[in-house]
Amino acid sequence: RCGRKLYDDYVELKPGALKEFQMRLDQLSNPPVTSAAPGQGAAGATRSGGSPVSTALNWLTGFAGASHKKTSGPCIPMHNTTATGACHSSAGPKPQRESLHLLLCMRDGRHATSLYQDGICEVGNDRQLFEFLQHGYKHRRGKLYSWLSLRVPEAINLVKVPPTTPNATTTTTCACLPPPDRVEPQANAEYRCMPIPAKLCPPIGPELLMHCFNAPGCLQDDTQSWMLAQFPKRLRGELMGTSTGPVEGWGIHFREGWNWDRIGWLLAAYVSMSLAFGIAWWVAKEDVQGASGVAGYLVSTATVFLGWVATRGM
Repeated sequence: RCGRKLYDDYVELKPGALKEFQMRLDQLSNPPVTSAAPGQGAAGATRSGGSPVSTALNWLTGFAGASHKKTSGPCIPMHNTTATGACHSSAGPKPQRESLHLLLCMRDGRHATSLYQDGICEVGNDRQLFEFLQHGYKHRRGKLYSWLSLRVPEAINLVKVPPTTPNATTTTTCACLPPPDRVEPQANAEYRCMPIPAKLCPPIGPELLMHCFNAPGCLQDDTQSWMLAQFPKRLRGELMGTSTGPVEGWGIHFREGWNWDRIGWLLAAYVSMSLAFGIAWWVAKEDVQGASGVAGYLVSTATVFLGWVATRGM
């Protein structure tokens, strides 16, 4: 919808899956048009890019609807490490408690990966899902880290998680989902995920996932939930390791990389400050050679820093 071009490679595992996936992508680019109210006729339909009068009416209607919705409370659960993720079913006088958890794998240090398990039962559509993931990532990293760190998420992958301890994990980076015998509607199902088996490999491309993570506002259709349905959601509480060996799990992995835009801006600012300092030295002390030497030294330190960053990135 925002006009950005995305590229992902897919393998069709079921005939017709690519065509179905293309239709879903078309719905992302062209969300459904709001139908006219009874008695309004064709002129009552609202479309983006209409006349100025209809645009103003649509804006006022949306503003009134947003003001009305503010009193109903947030539709997305706040990220809480102590949350149980329990939901209540509306059927029956005594609702049955249901637990849904999403396994999140994030980098912890240089070589380790940590596993976080958050309750996700209150998430109802794809936009809420990626807003939930965005909030959860920032909460885990912290605001200071998000602003100062030179690393940012560069891809999101569906992964198989073999945990060695309750928190430390290693991820098998593959577009894999739980086997059918461990997914609903099996009697001893551990996960909720559909369709199973997946029709495409990967089920959802990392570029598409990353774009939705960075811009969840592009998902304007509140009825769209096919990505949420495809995510493996654990049913039986949090995944716990055992003394006999690791337990397999399925979730998502945030792959981080260098924020080259931020690094470039920092280097440009550093070089500009070095040149300004050299000019000030030259004007104040009338020493061209000394000014060029100091400025050159400062620029060389930036070059060494860039080489260090590139080495760590490799």
